[in-house]
Amino acid sequence: MNKIKIYFWIDILMLIFFIIVAITALFLFTGVRFDGIRNQDLKLIHNYSGLILIIIIVIHFLLHFKWISSIGKSLSKK
Repeated sequence: MNKIKIYFWIDILMLIFFIIVAITALFLFTGVRFDGIRNQDLKLIHNYSGLILIIIIVIHFLLHFKWISSIGKSLSKK
């Protein structure tokens, strides 16, 4: 798999888990309940999705480290 496809799938996964974390946070914050899903289960989904999102973000930054460091170097020269 080439780099572009890897970047694409990492970005898609980040988006999916961000949406899950955001939606569960809204439901937990507002107190709106799903039928059949306990508040405790919603918190569990929120926490694990957030943890997975953090891992994916770290992978994203590691994959783009060369680009990030080159931008930092070019900004520090100005």
